[in-house]
Amino acid sequence: MSTDKLSIGLCQGRHPMPVEDYIFPNVVSDPFDYPALDQQVQSWINANSNAKNIALYVTGLTPVLIEAIKVLSKNDINVVLMHFNIATGNYEEQSL
Repeated sequence: MSTDKLSIGLCQGRHPMPVEDYIFPNVVSDPFDYPALDQQVQSWINANSNAKNIALYVTGLTPVLIEAIKVLSKNDINVVLMHFNIATGNYEEQSL
């Protein structure tokens, strides 16, 4: 298993992030439509089958983040969360 981390964003367009790929590349119209969120995360996983370790840049959209963590975990993908620290202007890593 590769130990390289793939850096991805959770939701594109909410905040500037140092990534090019997003699990949700479009606006999430209903953050409470859990089946649709799960389906989108699974679609991203299917398209990125080599992703086993990811650094996930989060956006503060808590229901979307929790669904992403659930689906990624079910697919045995290791995740660290990257949170923006407004005081330092940098991202801080949070291990799960």
